[in-house]
Amino acid sequence: MSQSFIDAKDQKKLDIFKHILFSDSGKTMKELLHHFELKDTTLRRYINELKIDLEQTFEGEVKLDEIINRKIIVRNPSEMAINYIVSILRLNYIKNSFLYDIISSLTRKNYISVDKLADDLNYSKSITYNNLSKLNELLEPFGAELDFKDSSNFSGNEFGVRYFLFLSYWQMYDIIEMPKVFGLARQEYIDSDFIIKTMGLSENLTVTQKYQLMLLSCITSYRLRFSKQISITQDFIDDIEFFYDGKICLNLNIDTKTLENESKIFSYMVRFFVFDVDTLKRKKEIVEKFKNSELEISNAVDFVLFKMKSTFFYEYKNENYVNSYYFLIITIIYYKYFQIHVDNSLNDSLKNNLKLLKKKKSYLTVADNLKSFVQYLPNTDSLSTLGEDVLVAILYTIYEMNSKVKPENIYIAHTANIFNSVYLKAMISKIFTDKVVNFCDSPEEAQIIISNNFESVNSGKKFFYFEDIYNKDTWDGLIVFLSGHLNESFF
Repeated sequence: MSQSFIDAKDQKKLDIFKHILFSDSGKTMKELLHHFELKDTTLRRYINELKIDLEQTFEGEVKLDEIINRKIIVRNPSEMAINYIVSILRLNYIKNSFLYDIISSLTRKNYISVDKLADDLNYSKSITYNNLSKLNELLEPFGAELDFKDSSNFSGNEFGVRYFLFLSYWQMYDIIEMPKVFGLARQEYIDSDFIIKTMGLSENLTVTQKYQLMLLSCITSYRLRFSKQISITQDFIDDIEFFYDGKICLNLNIDTKTLENESKIFSYMVRFFVFDVDTLKRKKEIVEKFKNSELEISNAVDFVLFKMKSTFFYEYKNENYVNSYYFLIITIIYYKYFQIHVDNSLNDSLKNNLKLLKKKKSYLTVADNLKSFVQYLPNTDSLSTLGEDVLVAILYTIYEMNSKVKPENIYIAHTANIFNSVYLKAMISKIFTDKVVNFCDSPEEAQIIISNNFESVNSGKKFFYFEDIYNKDTWDGLIVFLSGHLNESFF
């Protein structure tokens, strides 16, 4: 979604910068011209503007430079983290866009008309209308829209409004800074320690997790200031009850019943929006409460996990079962009540990821069975094709978490002396566990042969010629060879 908030030219400059930054030794103008299919004059203008942008953004700490072989490289003498450099530059470009100014203004202040917004921003009406149209297009999949008759400027599906704001600001700001757009004054609203304590979350959350907690808290509090509540049914409250720790986690001056319901909804949304916030102990507690209930979703998850176990002949280890149940219950609640498909709003497209997944041999082997299990989950009769694909992908993840990997058989025959074969096995075992490799006693059983002679080179097996067991380069080559083969076999 953040790309929607960047001007096309700034996005191109950012892409050029990343292409140079992520290269091993820089890029020549010819290579850049070929890769980005630009005119020479256009590329030179972009490079010159990039140099100015970097100077203004990093005050000389990061710059483009041309070295002797005419390659353009990124100088980073302070050794700033690469992802930090990209995020800072991207955010600065985002802040230059019309759409950024508009959404920031709409979440800071109430506007009664487009004209008032245009005057406030000092934009022409045509630019304002054009960007409001773009913003409405982004809001549409969330079941939300801009509404100048509404005191909050947004109306429609309240879950969708909050989801949109969370994705927008998270993908724009990353963890670079907390957007001060919601006008919240009380520290409780942005105190992650308060949220962690009242919700019983893990005390060892990362900076990213804490940032996301604060952002979601800000958005929730901001929307409740306008009395915007998520539409709920008793079934929904029953289904999310076990994520709630019984403590009000939102400090707002609203009626007790609304505050309790919103705390329950927030407790669920935290688990859906923020990755892995619960300890294993807490997950177990949540899973046990669901399993001991008579909820439809609990029975559905139990049945699907049982069907997967019996179909694919694996046993759940305790931790894997808890994680499988926990993540599946969170997901099916979302699909039961919301089914908001926001692929076009994600920087990392689900459709692209699913295309890659569908090329995997291991996925294709089990996909039909996994699709048949989707029917046992609630409300799946109304799923879109993308929604079904996402659920199948989640079931596949559970399958991969729990299924046993059949180790690849390796036959080693190093005839230089009686010691070398034993030594090779010992060293390989230090790098690859017995879950992925198994040493066999004959070349006929093996998928991989490692040897210092060529007697099995034409056997149709994967073969690695290993001459000197003390040669580091040969060991490097063997590790790359085995890693590549195992990656091909398992993924």
